[in-house]
Amino acid sequence: MPELEKLSVALLNHVSAKDITSTNKIEMSGIASINGITVSHGSEPSCIVQISMADGSWQEPQTPAGWQHFHRDQSMIGLVDSDDNPLSWKLQRDAVCQGSQEGEFTDADLYPDVCEIQMNTEYQVARTYTISGLNDAKSYNFEFWSGLQAAARPWESNYGRTQWTIEGFNSVSIRHKGYTGSPVTIDGVYPQGGSIAILCEPTTGATYYYFNILVIREFTP
Repeated sequence: MPELEKLSVALLNHVSAKDITSTNKIEMSGIASINGITVSHGSEPSCIVQISMADGSWQEPQTPAGWQHFHRDQSMIGLVDSDDNPLSWKLQRDAVCQGSQEGEFTDADLYPDVCEIQMNTEYQVARTYTISGLNDAKSYNFEFWSGLQAAARPWESNYGRTQWTIEGFNSVSIRHKGYTGSPVTIDGVYPQGGSIAILCEPTTGATYYYFNILVIREFTP
């Protein structure tokens, strides 16, 4: 029996009849398409971490269950997931970032009303946020959101953007002034040495960057 056919039979022996479609496609987790068999990664994250980037210079609102604040300190130890389970992850910024501004809120109520903006107070300077304690064998999706109240900081350009970059993967940005739309994402990121670094910077003439929300989803292949 050809090796490919042997593999197909072996897979069939581990899949129930309800998984077989009329076109003989079988979906299993973690393997590519082989000989008419389509296999995909699981779609449910094994862990979700939700962070409001408030820096503590405003009076802190009550944090809904599953959310936590990243204050003006350079590092945050003791991260928890959305079910309040403790993690060994650490979030660290490369320098203190003390600026703060009330944030815009999304029309679609994507996030609870806990978001304030963390921003760098040095003119057009970027900061690097590093998440460590991750698992190199797992992949991570990152969700970013920024919304500066339209009436706030009138000197800010209506076209200024905040951009997030994970080197080797992608860059995404939001035109932050008055923004109430959907988040931007960088998906399928694998750590190196348990860490992933995110560069956050102002672009397109923005005076500062504005960073409200960071959501991290961990996936097991």
